[in-house]
Amino acid sequence: MKFRTSRDTLLRPLQILNGVIERRHTLPVLSNILVQTDADGLTLRATDLEVELVVGLSEGIDIQSDEPAAITVPAQKLAEIWRSFPEGADVMFSLEAERVVVRSGRSRFQLSTVSAEEYRPFESSDGEVTITLPRADVQKLLSRTSFAMANQDIRYFLRGLLVEITGNNLRAVATDGARMAMHTLDRGAQGVERLRAIVPRKRIQDLERLIADSDLDVEFTLGRTHLQVAQGEYTLTTRLVEGQFPPYENLIPRNTSRSITSDRETLRRALQRASIVSNIVGFLVEGEHLTIRAANNEQEEAEEVVAVDYDGDAMEVNFNASFLQDVLNAVDAEAVEMSFPDDNKIAKIEAAGDEDSLYLVMPRRQ
Repeated sequence: MKFRTSRDTLLRPLQILNGVIERRHTLPVLSNILVQTDADGLTLRATDLEVELVVGLSEGIDIQSDEPAAITVPAQKLAEIWRSFPEGADVMFSLEAERVVVRSGRSRFQLSTVSAEEYRPFESSDGEVTITLPRADVQKLLSRTSFAMANQDIRYFLRGLLVEITGNNLRAVATDGARMAMHTLDRGAQGVERLRAIVPRKRIQDLERLIADSDLDVEFTLGRTHLQVAQGEYTLTTRLVEGQFPPYENLIPRNTSRSITSDRETLRRALQRASIVSNIVGFLVEGEHLTIRAANNEQEEAEEVVAVDYDGDAMEVNFNASFLQDVLNAVDAEAVEMSFPDDNKIAKIEAAGDEDSLYLVMPRRQ
């Protein structure tokens, strides 16, 4: 095995592959990247048995050996070595006496290897539906919802993003039990009644990194147990979370009796300032003014007054400020509307002119 390439050609693939690998794994080979060369070019693979990322490269790769070859190399060390080379550097990668040798200029590194035969192939099921989306739509789908996923909740089915495909649309929903985010794309899959899957939180983060620097379309292939996402030379396949996602439709209030409309940026900045004192803030709405108050155990206080459009009776409600800020950071509309049912048990938040996104935040009790 021997090939020549530039530092820039492999830098991003190695960094993304390294991000997929779990640092503390009982199988040493799973801390390695599988490097394969043949007449068509270079293929790199990384897996932790729950996810596999494959990168196939032909452009910018000069294969200098005739026979196909494969070896595994420590992922973190290889990525760090590659990053240490100067921009535009020419790099030679070769397998010599069961060691990988990486040369660039006057630098030379020799790395240990594990046989490719010990690399465990990732097993996935066949997909049931494939849908291709513009990269901008995928970014919006993730950025508008992923922040509401649970982090360490014992309800493992909340530690992921629900992806739902019907014949008419594709929808993403996330909730941690105290808030919910939903975004719908008007792009369905013909002939599909309803297909649901919960994508693990970490895989959503991997996907966000994967599509960050490319304008290419993104292809989703969804099955009962796996999701495969392909963009350009990258293909990510992940197992899905087993479990039943909560019936999120039942959480959305059908009838709301009061609504507050505010400039999004003004409200966001007011919340940001008030939360310096306490993350729990009180809303007092009277007429055309919203007063935001925060206080803590050290007798410190903050008060902000925001102009709003409101014509109901005076209303008081408490919120986790960071939950509201997450919503206001996710949308880009000029104005937002918060509406409440009679019992004030939940706040529905929608951005002006954006019918595709919907957010729910549960108020805090006194």
